[in-house]
Amino acid sequence: MKAASPFRCDRCGGGDKEARNCGNYLGLSDEARAVDEYTERVTAEITAKGAKKVASLNGFRLYECPASYMTAETAEMQAVLYATEAFGALPLAGGWAEQPCWFVEAYEIYRAELALAVRDRGNGER
Repeated sequence: MKAASPFRCDRCGGGDKEARNCGNYLGLSDEARAVDEYTERVTAEITAKGAKKVASLNGFRLYECPASYMTAETAEMQAVLYATEAFGALPLAGGWAEQPCWFVEAYEIYRAELALAVRDRGNGER
């Protein structure tokens, strides 16, 4: 079956690609690949194709390997955010006012999600 995602995961090997639905190997619809609410149709599709939940976060469930679910653009954005955090330097010269809006918004979201994850780990949640 042809993979639906243009972004290839190089983390899954052998049987993991099928088990984790890497590159949407199972050919799930968009609604069944990433589920925030189970409908009768989505549940039937997941069951019929034998898909397994690969990851979940706050009620959002992925039935595809997260690395292949992300677009190349999202992966690049993630790399810029991580580099900013690791090196303490902004991607463009100047201060925050000189950064593109997408970067400032993405960084705010990243920091908020990071704070929630740290808080949840402190509460024993995973």
